[in-house]
Amino acid sequence: ESGEMACWGWDGRGQTDAPPGTYLSVSSGTTHTCALRESGEIACWGDNRWGQTDAPAGTFRSLSADGTCALRESGEIACWGDERFDGSAAPRGAFRTLVGSPGGGCAVREAGGVVCWGEYAGTDLETNPVPGTFRSLDTGLSHSCAIRESGEVVCWGSNDNGQSDAPTGTYRSVTVGSHHSCALRDSGEVECWGYTFGEDAPTGTYRSVVAGWEHTCALRESGEVDCWGADHYGQSNAPAGIFRSLSVRGDFACAVRESGEVACWGWDGGGHTEPPPGKFRSVTVGDVHACAIGESGEVICWGAEGWFPGSCMSLECVGEPYGDGVVDQGQQDAPTGTYRSVSLGQFFTCALREDGTVACWGGNRRGETDAPAGTFRSLSAGAYHACAMRESGEIECWGWNGWGQTDSPPGKYRYVEARDTSTCALRESGEIECWGGLAVPAVLR
Repeated sequence: ESGEMACWGWDGRGQTDAPPGTYLSVSSGTTHTCALRESGEIACWGDNRWGQTDAPAGTFRSLSADGTCALRESGEIACWGDERFDGSAAPRGAFRTLVGSPGGGCAVREAGGVVCWGEYAGTDLETNPVPGTFRSLDTGLSHSCAIRESGEVVCWGSNDNGQSDAPTGTYRSVTVGSHHSCALRDSGEVECWGYTFGEDAPTGTYRSVVAGWEHTCALRESGEVDCWGADHYGQSNAPAGIFRSLSVRGDFACAVRESGEVACWGWDGGGHTEPPPGKFRSVTVGDVHACAIGESGEVICWGAEGWFPGSCMSLECVGEPYGDGVVDQGQQDAPTGTYRSVSLGQFFTCALREDGTVACWGGNRRGETDAPAGTFRSLSAGAYHACAMRESGEIECWGWNGWGQTDSPPGKYRYVEARDTSTCALRESGEIECWGGLAVPAVLR
């Protein structure tokens, strides 16, 4: 709490020999360390063979020792060190967030959009997708797909495994995983592309298809569930029986049986594959917990109340509020009332009441549960932010805005989807609008 620095571990290059003083934050490279003083100045120590501790003068908001770059109070990026860190190619302009890595980095402009440099320069993508009019869309961590009014599928973003190489034909719906995509043809057949663990979609006709991170599940016309792809947690081992609806996220899934009971399978790090008894209208799964709406409209949640202590190791949690680990954020503690729908964030939950108002509960370190007043048609929760569509069609977002994911553009919409660091929505005109940190290179996430 005093702001003093303490380091430990291997000290072969002096990287644990922190200078005295008080600090706001610290970032470690492989053999050197940099920290942001309370004054806003940067101090670096340790290995300086490539000039990585020769930090520039001035005052800064944040820094990344891995990329030897920092964000000035003005929003400009300053980098140092020789060509091994390749900071000389950092873009000009004003930025709100920065993440670096040896060889380059990415940053979000104040006006929105992700820009990358160095070895990632060929993969920098603005968040706006291909032009045209569409009927539906689905967004993932690094790529997205949408269905045109004509029924064709178009994808954009990362394509390292062919996940954006959509096949020809006409489709009803599309779903996006980590490195693959699947779509339901007009005929009811499922087609997948990208990295699918060498497994093709089974033959037959289906009502719906939903992709997890590395597996996919689909609901047959007969009501049975088929899953394929990765199965290291049993996520592709769907239970037998007849089901009316299906929800998939990450490495686990839940489905509502015809009887109204819920069945879950796959990864069970926090008890989220152990649903409570009872009869339900619908079920929705998140990363570490799940919620269902009972027949009388009440919301019941189960699974992990929090997450293990750890550190932020990915782009979507740069500056996020739970990098220190959590134990109990209360995302299962649904308030009483009757609800139409529910959407799950990382450590919080939001639901749309029957009267159209939004209720949120759980972790609130970045305002995730500070839902706006008024009535809404629909809502969607991302990792640490949420968005809802008003009765007028306008979108309002709240929560963490580290990548601009809550800066919804004006206009009227018919659909909105919030993801980890980005949000996409379908305008009433059929055009797609995206904002936030979509399409950042996978190595930096």
